[in-house]
Amino acid sequence: MALNFQTISKGLGLVPQASAPASPVNGDCYYDSTLFKFRFRQNGAWVSINTTSGVVKARLMDADSTTIPVIAGSLTVDGVAAADGDRIFYSGLSGGPKIYLVGGGVTTLTVQLAFDGSSSPTDGDSVYVQEGDYYADNQFLYDGALVKNFLNNKTSLALLAAQTNTVFIELDTADFENLSMEYSIVNGSSRRNGILYLTSNGTLVDINDLALSVISDVGVAFSAVMSGANIQLRYSTTAGAATLKRTARIW
Repeated sequence: MALNFQTISKGLGLVPQASAPASPVNGDCYYDSTLFKFRFRQNGAWVSINTTSGVVKARLMDADSTTIPVIAGSLTVDGVAAADGDRIFYSGLSGGPKIYLVGGGVTTLTVQLAFDGSSSPTDGDSVYVQEGDYYADNQFLYDGALVKNFLNNKTSLALLAAQTNTVFIELDTADFENLSMEYSIVNGSSRRNGILYLTSNGTLVDINDLALSVISDVGVAFSAVMSGANIQLRYSTTAGAATLKRTARIW
C-alpha cells in the first residue's frame, strides 16, 4: 500500500526518551534525552543526527586513574570538587577512555553513552574539558589508541609570593612526555614573556626557559623534577605575587 507524505505546518513535537524504544523498525525516530541527540532507525541500526559540532563536553578530566575510583560522598578531580551531574572524562582507564556521570550525592559514577550511542570513543572523537586546575579549556582527541592534547587555550594562574619550588603542573609520563608553554608574567609594572620547553624519558627531565622580552625582573623562576613517574613543573617567587598567563601543548 502506498503512503502519501503529510504536510505539517505547525511543527511536530517528540517526547524525549531516555533510551531507544522497543521493537523498532527502519524509519522510526525519537529524541534521546541521555545522548541529547535525534536518533533514527536506519538499515537495522540506530544512527544519530549530530546537532552540535561533534565535540563531547566533560566538566573535569582524570588522566591518571586506570580504574574507576570508589567514592563515598566526595571526589576531587584535577583540583576541583566534583558534584552530582558532573561528567568526568577518564582518559587513562585500562579498558579505554570513557565519560562517567557523578550522582547519588557523589557516591556513584555511571558510564555514559557519550560517543554516538557508545561508551567508548572511536578514532577522531574529541572531548572538551571545561574546568580543572590544569585541564580546563582544553580539547583532547582520540586517535584510536591514545588520547592526545588537541587544543589548549589560555589559562591564568596566580603565583603566590615567597614560594620555593611550588608545583603548578604535574604530568604523568605514561600519558605525556613533552610540554611546550608560551607564557607571560605580570608583577606590578614588571613584565616577562617567553616560551618554556620540557621533555622527559620517564626517568630524567630537562627544562629550557626562553625569556623573549622583559620589562624589569618579575622575580619568577621555573624548574622541573621527576616525582615517581610524574613530571612536576614548579615555580619560585622572589619579588612578591605575580600572575601567569599561559597557553600550552602537551604530547
